[in-house]
Amino acid sequence: MNRIWTVTQAAEELGVTPTWIGVTLKKMGKEKAGGIYLIDEETMEYLRSRKGKRGRPIGAKNREKVEEIDYSDIPKLTKEQMDQMKPLHSIDRNPCKPRKEVVTIRLDADVLQTLRKSGNGWQTRLNDFIRQGVEHGRI
Repeated sequence: MNRIWTVTQAAEELGVTPTWIGVTLKKMGKEKAGGIYLIDEETMEYLRSRKGKRGRPIGAKNREKVEEIDYSDIPKLTKEQMDQMKPLHSIDRNPCKPRKEVVTIRLDADVLQTLRKSGNGWQTRLNDFIRQGVEHGRI
């Protein structure tokens, strides 16, 4: 008697995601039986033979064990240090670079068309032009 696997059983045995199994079976032109894929021994052998760059089956879950990290040499944070912490999103990563703001500005249609035709980066070039005017006291 030939063994039959469901997608979940095959995924568990192969160490891959059920989604990968389903996508692979669909690409192979396999038909669903009663709304589910039933995998025969021949198909299972084919799935076993599919290897990726690292020698694992293509679609394999990352099952590599992560070594335990020894934190014993790292001193604990004090309450003062904890109070000084800020959420990462609120920190300006490059304080030398001016922060940009989104604004709405009305430009003549022909000026805007010319700027856009100048290619990617036209907004940056416009910003640089205005900055030079500000820095040289013309604006």
